[in-house]
Amino acid sequence: MTSRRVRHYASGEVWELDWSGGKWVSSRRLADDAEADELIAPALVDLQINGRAGCDFLDPAINVESIERLARGLDQDGVGRALATVTTQSFERIDGALRMIRQARDVSAAVRERLVGIHLEGPYLSPHDGPRGAHPLAHIRPPSIDEFARWQESAGGAIRLVTVSPEYAESPDFIRALVKQEVLVSLGHLDATRDQIAAAVDAGATLSTHLGNGAHGQLPRHPNYLWSQLAEDRLVAMVIADGHHLPDEVLHCFVRCKTASRIVAVSDMTGLGGMPPGLYEQSSLGAVEVLENGRLVVAGQRQYLAGAALPLWQAIGRLSRVTDLDVRQAIDACSVHPARLLGEEAELNLDDPGRCHAILLRPTHDEVAWSLRGVLRYGDVQLLAE
Repeated sequence: MTSRRVRHYASGEVWELDWSGGKWVSSRRLADDAEADELIAPALVDLQINGRAGCDFLDPAINVESIERLARGLDQDGVGRALATVTTQSFERIDGALRMIRQARDVSAAVRERLVGIHLEGPYLSPHDGPRGAHPLAHIRPPSIDEFARWQESAGGAIRLVTVSPEYAESPDFIRALVKQEVLVSLGHLDATRDQIAAAVDAGATLSTHLGNGAHGQLPRHPNYLWSQLAEDRLVAMVIADGHHLPDEVLHCFVRCKTASRIVAVSDMTGLGGMPPGLYEQSSLGAVEVLENGRLVVAGQRQYLAGAALPLWQAIGRLSRVTDLDVRQAIDACSVHPARLLGEEAELNLDDPGRCHAILLRPTHDEVAWSLRGVLRYGDVQLLAE
């Protein structure tokens, strides 16, 4: 029998957890002044995962086995629930990806429990360089309710979040149609005016996708679409807080503008997430390189990003170190807030191991600030190497 003392990330309560043979068997609350080196927090919820460990949802070769391997791999990142993210491509390529994700969810409980839905990021994005990001121009197009309905049928109703640019005349009606179907709508990869953003929010859009990224390199001082989204209190900002996509001072200002309750961290992890540093020739973006610090760049230089490769738990340390958020609020931005957007909860039932899905975090003395030490999944214990 092994015992471990942990402190509840929000209440400060200290608990002693017992496990044996990889199974969490009992727990008891101790006095609040008891010593505990680690925090226990809810498993994380990631609304934007494009792939992991060599598997990409848009890969034509993807199959049920590779999707299940990807889903189970999320346990090592402390992610309990995620939205499989499908990005801009042809109708047929997107449709094939949606059908394969549906098939994997249908036949595998492990996939169904972890990939709780789909985030469709494109093809209804801005065609302009900068805002379009890495999405292929050939497949960018205005929103289509009929096309989306066909994709939703292929997905078995699993599309729960759609990113759309509000710059199209079709956008407000499209957004209203999705909201009626209880699909979340996020604004992203946009080149829109203040009035277009306001019209989209009035129609029911409630989020901004990776705010500050998928944008022009230079913008008018004011007005511009970043200010309009920051000032709109009805929009929750999703941010990539990996230390590469947003400078620390920008992340700090975003949190100040939005406040703790309207910040959600996402990983936006690509298929190279979880892969060792090195050069990768066969990515969907051509030759790319994963650097030692986790930065994913176009090969041959160090400035231009080729996506994200770091897990969501690393956002906890950055948010609590460079913004006004304390560690509890940073954890909530990675768990409680995204769960609520999905109409779910991220609770800690420490007195019932069979109903508890949690992560263990330990403070560090480097810029990461917190390290993931273990995952407790409904009675199963997975401790990570020091």
